[in-house]
Amino acid sequence: MDLRKIYDEYAGEVNILQKSKLFCIYWSPDFFCNYSCSYCWPASHSSKRTHLPSEVLIAGLSKLKTKIIEMGYDDIRLVFAGGEPTLVPCFLELIESYCNEIKTRQTLSINTNLSQGKKWWNKFLEATKDLESLSINASWHRESVGDIKIAREKFIEIGKIFKSYKRDFRITMVLPPSQFDDIYSDALFFRKNKMMVLTRVERKFIDKKMDMHPDYTQDMIESIIDWNQHPDIELFVHKENGILAGYSDVEQAIALGKTDYNGWLCYGGASSVVIQPNGDILRGHTCIDKRIGNIANDFTLNPEPQKCITKRCGCSADMNRPKIKSYLEV
Repeated sequence: MDLRKIYDEYAGEVNILQKSKLFCIYWSPDFFCNYSCSYCWPASHSSKRTHLPSEVLIAGLSKLKTKIIEMGYDDIRLVFAGGEPTLVPCFLELIESYCNEIKTRQTLSINTNLSQGKKWWNKFLEATKDLESLSINASWHRESVGDIKIAREKFIEIGKIFKSYKRDFRITMVLPPSQFDDIYSDALFFRKNKMMVLTRVERKFIDKKMDMHPDYTQDMIESIIDWNQHPDIELFVHKENGILAGYSDVEQAIALGKTDYNGWLCYGGASSVVIQPNGDILRGHTCIDKRIGNIANDFTLNPEPQKCITKRCGCSADMNRPKIKSYLEV
C-alpha cells in the first residue's frame, strides 16, 4: 500500500493526493531548554541535559536515512525540536553531517527559541548552504525572553539574515488565555515589521486527551483561526462523510476540534518517525503505541500504515501525517 490511492475519507498534508515520496523525521535530540515557559508541555522540557553522544547521533541519522531510501522514498524532511535543539553541544556537527551526506532530496526545519546569537546562526547558515530547502520556526516566548524590546529587535535582525540567504523564517507563538492580549500585540508588531507569524493555541492533557485549554473564549479562538487564514493556500485537508475541508494551517483544524482519528490508518511510523532524546523511535509525538526501535541499535520501520489507537491527536506534526478512514486500490 502506498500514497497513490483514491481515498474516500482522509486527512493530512495536501501531498496525500500527490505522487511525492516524502519521509519526515521529527527529532528531539534533547529535552533540555534554557527557558521555563508556563505553558510548555512537561514531557517536552527538562532542566537537565540528556542527549546521546555525538557519534551515536551522527551514525544513527546516517543509518536511518539509508533505510528510508531503501524503502523507496526520494525526499527526506528532517525537523529538529526540543527542548531547545541548538543547545546540544554537537548540534552543528550533526547538521554538517546531514548536509555533507546528501543521498537524495533533503530539506531541514528547526523549531528554536532563537536564543543562540547572530554569530552562531551565521555558522549554521554557512553549514546548510547546499541544502535545497531550509526553514526556521522561531518560537517567541514573551515570559522568558527578558527585555521585550531587545528580544523583538533580535528576532527581526536574525530573520533578515535568513532572508538574505533566501531561507524561510517564520515566528511562531503560543497565545495562552492568560497572556492573550500581550502576546497578540507581539504578533502585530512582528507582522508590521514584515515577519511571517503563526499563532497557536495552548494545549493541555484533559481527561487523558490532548485538547485545547478550556479557558479560551470564542473570540480568542476566532482570532487565532483568522490570523492563520490564507485563503489561497491549503496545507492541510480533511475529508469525511463526503465533505472536504481545507485549512491553511493544521492549527486551525486543532482549534476547531478536528483531531479524532482513532481507528483510522495512519502513516505515522511508515512515512514519518519521531525520535526521542534517548534514541527511541516512535510513530508520533502523542501516539499511544510501542516504540519502533532505537536510533543507537538496529531497527525496522513500518512498511505500511498502522491503525491509530490514540483518543485525540494533539500535535501538529502528528496531525500532518496522512490518515485514511477508507480507501480504494488503484
